[in-house]
Amino acid sequence: MLLPLALLLSACNPTEEGENPGGINAQGIEAGKSYNLTITEHEETTKYYSMPVTGGSTYSIDVMNDLASSNTISVQLMADGFEREVLSEGRMISFDYAPSQTGELLIKVTGSSRAFFRYHITAHPSVDDGLVQDDASFEPNNSRYAAYPIINGAQYHSTIDMGDDFDWYALDVMSGDTITLWASNDIASTSFLRTQMFDQDGLPLTQEISVSHTSDLNTQVVADYTGRGYVKFKGTSAGTPHIYDFSLTLSTN
Repeated sequence: MLLPLALLLSACNPTEEGENPGGINAQGIEAGKSYNLTITEHEETTKYYSMPVTGGSTYSIDVMNDLASSNTISVQLMADGFEREVLSEGRMISFDYAPSQTGELLIKVTGSSRAFFRYHITAHPSVDDGLVQDDASFEPNNSRYAAYPIINGAQYHSTIDMGDDFDWYALDVMSGDTITLWASNDIASTSFLRTQMFDQDGLPLTQEISVSHTSDLNTQVVADYTGRGYVKFKGTSAGTPHIYDFSLTLSTN
């Protein structure tokens, strides 16, 4: 399931605590809270949001452009490795962010014209930093840093609410383990379900695989590292939810 930014860090790193690069007027936000925000036709088309971050911690940040918006918005994490992302109405994006030092993360959101825009920003601490998740829906789990921890061999049932919803799950693995992914796409789902496995650094262990309504997926990969393994699920279209069941099972030879 899913919950649906533009973030601006000065240069490559967060600013030191209390700094405001360039004298930018930014609204303060906090990790662990959700914000419903607007840009009106009477305001400047760009707004900034400042979030305190701690070096060595990790964060998962969701930004969604509401259906009530008049057009697209752009979002950017102004830090190394992040580019401007454009979201049409009803679309969402999730970012994983790992600051190298303590400071302020600035979030930049720009409307595409002088008009009305409504959007939502939710910044979560990562699972490793105490993210609280719903054990029924597994949310929030929209990015790798927010991946829901699962049990070896247990079967899970979940739903993807919209086309931009990503469901991430995590399981600790040992080098030499055979990881078996089983997935079943419910007949009531909108369309094909897509899934992919990743290693502890977010590098692909498999290609993205489509799961139809008529044939379950059973795929295997052997871990060549010890650490955390991940599986990501996403839908292929908007509309009614994608409903699915899955399990990750570890075995040794």
